[in-house]
Amino acid sequence: MQDLYCKPNYWPSGYKDFLSSDFLKYCKEFISDIACVSIDETFWYYQENPQNFKMHVMSILYGKKILRALGVKKPLRYNEMTFAYPTAEEFYRAAKKFLGKIFVAMGSGNENIIVDQLLLPHNIYRIDRYFGDELRVFVVERDSRDVFLMNKYYWSQKNAQVPYPYDVNDFCKMYRAIRDNEISLQDERILRLKFEELVYDYDNALARIYNHLGIAEEKHLRKLSIFDPKISVNNTQIFKRNEKYFEESEIIATLLPEYIYDFSEKNFNPVSDVDLF
Repeated sequence: MQDLYCKPNYWPSGYKDFLSSDFLKYCKEFISDIACVSIDETFWYYQENPQNFKMHVMSILYGKKILRALGVKKPLRYNEMTFAYPTAEEFYRAAKKFLGKIFVAMGSGNENIIVDQLLLPHNIYRIDRYFGDELRVFVVERDSRDVFLMNKYYWSQKNAQVPYPYDVNDFCKMYRAIRDNEISLQDERILRLKFEELVYDYDNALARIYNHLGIAEEKHLRKLSIFDPKISVNNTQIFKRNEKYFEESEIIATLLPEYIYDFSEKNFNPVSDVDLF
């Protein structure tokens, strides 16, 4: 959390500026809410793990033998140890309190907020432990062939790393393990969509989204200004773009048949392999 708060040169960092200057305070309050006891008189081996070059130098200069010979107490290079053994009720109460403060800091008291990947699909079954009826979840899945091919042949070339294997058989093994790990949950707060539905059946997909959010179509003020199916159609049927994709796409279709989209009535045929958007 300290790294996310303000660690220099770490791209996910910066919560202090773009989320809240109180973010770290909220984290400490959460720890305090679930903590049993804090100790600064002792330490465990992980606290001796140097976190940066300065601490590494300190660990050399102030080695145990030198300190012992000089009769000097070892300087504290780490945060105090905090032990937490909360009950489930105590933990989830503290977690809801923490999340509530974060969402208010993000502006939830004044407007709706959208959070990318707040919950991963295999964790959705836990929503009641952290959220009330104010939450609406969208789970969007995509043809597994396009997921693999875009990652291997497009995103990797842009050095935008995605943690999927480039070997097609390893990808299928990992992808199935991820999907099999999901716990089925029927909940009115959850709407499942296919990315391809948003492209090829845009109006009906929007109607489902409006209904899920409980809003009128008139509330959609920037329609087609961010997501335009005429553009995003180039993000579909990647496996048809190049003959070199055929073998891998066939392996995926064989090993992950329930996770591919039926494009049989979708006649879009991209002209080039270089215009991926």
